[in-house]
Amino acid sequence: MVETTAALEAHDVSKRYGDVPALAGVSLIVATGSCVALVGESGSGKTTLLRCFNRMVEPDSGRVVVGGTDVSARDTGELRRSLGYVQQDAGLLPHWSVLRNVAMVPWLCGRTEADAVASRALDMVGLPVEDFGDRWPRELSGGERQRAAFARALAGEPGTLLLDEPFGALDAITRVDVQRTFARLREEMRITVLLVTHDLREAFELADEVAVMRAGRIEQVATPAELRATPATRARLVCTWLMAASFFPGAVRALGAQTDRSIVVATKPFAESFILGEMFAQLLEARGFAVERRPGLGATQIAFDALRRGDIDVYPEYTGTGLLAILGENPPPTGEEAYRRVAEAFRARWGVRWLPPLGFENTYAIAVRSSTADSLGLSTLSDLAREGGVLIAGFSPDFIGRADGLPGLRAEYGFEPREVRALLQAVKYQALEAAEVDVIDGYGTDGQIARYGFTVAQIEVPHPGN
Repeated sequence: MVETTAALEAHDVSKRYGDVPALAGVSLIVATGSCVALVGESGSGKTTLLRCFNRMVEPDSGRVVVGGTDVSARDTGELRRSLGYVQQDAGLLPHWSVLRNVAMVPWLCGRTEADAVASRALDMVGLPVEDFGDRWPRELSGGERQRAAFARALAGEPGTLLLDEPFGALDAITRVDVQRTFARLREEMRITVLLVTHDLREAFELADEVAVMRAGRIEQVATPAELRATPATRARLVCTWLMAASFFPGAVRALGAQTDRSIVVATKPFAESFILGEMFAQLLEARGFAVERRPGLGATQIAFDALRRGDIDVYPEYTGTGLLAILGENPPPTGEEAYRRVAEAFRARWGVRWLPPLGFENTYAIAVRSSTADSLGLSTLSDLAREGGVLIAGFSPDFIGRADGLPGLRAEYGFEPREVRALLQAVKYQALEAAEVDVIDGYGTDGQIARYGFTVAQIEVPHPGN
């Protein structure tokens, strides 16, 4: 058996700020070359723990070890220069050029080739020095600033990176782009990473293991697959939401090989359904079938009733929606079990064939106007629950009724809005923009969120008091 060495170790670490325990006997091992994500609600201790490793926070008790040496025995400056560190706002010095910012650590280490090292680091993150080296940080986009911050962290050639929500301030498209750059560099450089994030999907995609924190303690350390299947914390609801929305088959009435009529392909009134429906329509046409399209037919029950009556032949649907909204069952522990239940039940009850998952992922997004979020301090679902008594919610009928929708928000977060209005998908975003409602349900991939500049309340793992 090969023994795995540890790059980072925390042993029974505690830290208090007055009467508030930020860390309460935390222990964590990060193996060399691995990526561990710290997830949890605001105030759970994620950033405090991360900053213990570079001595930006000094624990009250316990041991913190980096590369086999207790950090208390190391010079603070030398320790920090040996660790790459990226924070949410990039932290570039505004009066220094991009090249000088990136060359900082090599320069502090006395390397005569600091600029050359910085140039290579900029190239690695896709910012050629001839195009970006002489710019000021204010002349960069958000994604470019964050890439420059990664270049600065890499220029010191560290074995370990400490990342404190490095993607959190980026828009969705830029976030994915920078995440891909990070994943590529980590694979190429075999670097150790400790990542703080509120985004469970981000943790699942980037990390080898996920450590779930709550109230200054680590409740579970597991691989993404283990956390989905057997959550040991109150993260179960969040894992259920991801599972329920992450498997995208098509609900299909079985068709013979030959037909003398057009196959009717319908969609629900949102972007992913349009895209998947069109893909299926073109696939049928490529195989010689005539196709009639009925885009935006209606919400879940309207579309499914049309399928049962034989008015349409196929429409794209989420497995989770079939399970919770149509069958009315509770979520199972795994996506595979969800698909098995849905496929068997739909064939037995209605003669409807449920195709295997296509892997198209989506999650609910609870959106508020940015002005409302700023004035009330709303960034998470807990914040939303705190201010629920003054908010008018505009939710789809599906969301109001299904277990992972409004009932889940009430049970897990105590969210009780002042008023709930049933709104169709087609009008929800316009109603929010016009301030007719304060909060709506949508999907994480909805383009209207970026179009209107709305704020999405972050799902927390886990939630206090649940």
